[in-house]
Amino acid sequence: MSLGLGLSVGGGAAAAAAATQAGRSVVPYSNGHSVFVDGTETVKLLNQSQINNLINDSFTWAFWYHDTSISTGDLGGINTANSPAHAVRIRPVPVAPGVQFLQSVVTINGSTGSATTSIGTALANNTWHHIAMTVQKGAGGANTATVKVYIDGVEKQSFAGPTATNQEAANVQSDTTWGVGAAIEDDGNGGGFVSAYFDEVAFWDTVLPADDIGTIYNSGNGTSDLSSDFGSYNNSSNLQYYFRFENDYTDTKRNASDATTEGSPVFSTSPTPP
Repeated sequence: MSLGLGLSVGGGAAAAAAATQAGRSVVPYSNGHSVFVDGTETVKLLNQSQINNLINDSFTWAFWYHDTSISTGDLGGINTANSPAHAVRIRPVPVAPGVQFLQSVVTINGSTGSATTSIGTALANNTWHHIAMTVQKGAGGANTATVKVYIDGVEKQSFAGPTATNQEAANVQSDTTWGVGAAIEDDGNGGGFVSAYFDEVAFWDTVLPADDIGTIYNSGNGTSDLSSDFGSYNNSSNLQYYFRFENDYTDTKRNASDATTEGSPVFSTSPTPP
């Protein structure tokens, strides 16, 4: 199917499956578009104050991602080197046919946690994948956060993150933005670009449990509206920012301004969104 801007309705299978989860009734919703970035473009979602509010405490960041090549590049986040450094980013690293690594970094106020993990062929080409990162802030002081990264509802990484003191003190520089398509660097533009489709980018001010993440993944069929609870997903009230890319850059929670772009990303109906 060619890249297009016409409306198509997706998510029907997802809505039907979700309607049976935990006996909850779920109203089907239309997921007709994703956004495509060509390897030189980004979509910038959150500003300085919104990033600070997120990383000062526990949080979850999740999105759907579709790549035709699974190339090395940051799927999104921030990556500022100016002192103190801040970085939240996820990067697939293909090293040989059938061999991939996943590199994840969480640096807050100069305090760093990171992991590079072999994931085999967890990220297949030409397939929608659900990616989620959770950061559980430490109990206080020098206690470190617990960072987990999930691919398609399965935990792939768990590592120690920044200290609680550094999270609570975090204050990113004024022009910092959180993007998808690349991690946004000190100059306000992306670095480590990927060429891919993105959809349903969401941020919560809590750590989603594994059951919630699995419910959202829904065996690859996509999700119902994250603004409402369904199945074992009970954290809609903690959803802070939710960018659906339905032919616009609106945060459906209305807590953030419309996203801006670097370059000219294109809204797409193909491949069919999750």
